[in-house]
Amino acid sequence: MAIRAGTWLKLLAVLLIVGFISMNAMAYMHASAMVEFTDSHTRTQSPEELSLGAKFKVLLFGINLPRPENKQTPTDKGLPYDTHRYPGAEGHTLEAWSIPGANDDILIILFHGYADSKDTLLLTAKQLNELGFSTLLVDFYGSGGSTGDRTTIGYMESRDVSKSFHYAKEKWPQSKVILHGYSMGGAALLRSIATDGITPDGVMLEATFDRMLSTVQNRFYSMGLPATPLANLLVFWGGWQSGFNAFKHNPVDYAQFVTAPSLVIHGQQDPRVTTTQADAVYRQLNGWKQFSSYPLAGHKTVLSTDLPQWQEDISKLVARVKNN
Repeated sequence: MAIRAGTWLKLLAVLLIVGFISMNAMAYMHASAMVEFTDSHTRTQSPEELSLGAKFKVLLFGINLPRPENKQTPTDKGLPYDTHRYPGAEGHTLEAWSIPGANDDILIILFHGYADSKDTLLLTAKQLNELGFSTLLVDFYGSGGSTGDRTTIGYMESRDVSKSFHYAKEKWPQSKVILHGYSMGGAALLRSIATDGITPDGVMLEATFDRMLSTVQNRFYSMGLPATPLANLLVFWGGWQSGFNAFKHNPVDYAQFVTAPSLVIHGQQDPRVTTTQADAVYRQLNGWKQFSSYPLAGHKTVLSTDLPQWQEDISKLVARVKNN
């Protein structure tokens, strides 16, 4: 018995509707898993490290993201430190470690990346300490010693940057303040400058993405999967769950408000941020600026691949800050 053309069209329409609903439900679940930390102690591996079977499982059920905790302190790196707690935005309490340097004329505030905590900044802090600089390592809300249980990938964290900047200016008024942001931390500090109007004396950006959509797309590419349309849906639902339009959360747009001396550090092997995307942020910065590319570095701190170049880059930025 032949099926009429109209019946085929109805069946096709039903399949399309079911597919659309299913895809959005999957994207909603994935977005929730990316912004809400869990009580589990098992974290999903990075996209580059997943096996084929693990990738399929992640695609179906989303990632598992435990609340980031500090597993080390500066003492483990042979560094003296003090712990600071001060008010963040919306009733949150922020925790930070201050590590004194040989000189107190420069203070560098370090902000960590997505789903990390401030102990991931200890290697950088140790090297900065050896150069004589004081540092303040900050836990974003939802991470480490700060309160909260979620992330907005730099959007709301920008308020933590502002609170930390003003706290540092009160605590160490004699110091010029440089902000260092790794990945999400860079996005947060750029947004803080753009929307809250903070005025750091210098800016350091490392592995910082240009647009929210492109960094989500890059995660799919890292898994060997097509990004469209799931990346778009993830950005939509992730922003909706967090109360903002994530398509407008773009460091490349915030960067134009930077007028202080700035340094952009980029690893050429970074699968999360392409050279073109890092350069797009760099081009929008105003004032003195430098783009420094590291051929062997990926989406990790670059200093472990070329410490002499990193030291030279930092020294140039600090010299500009001191003379500005």
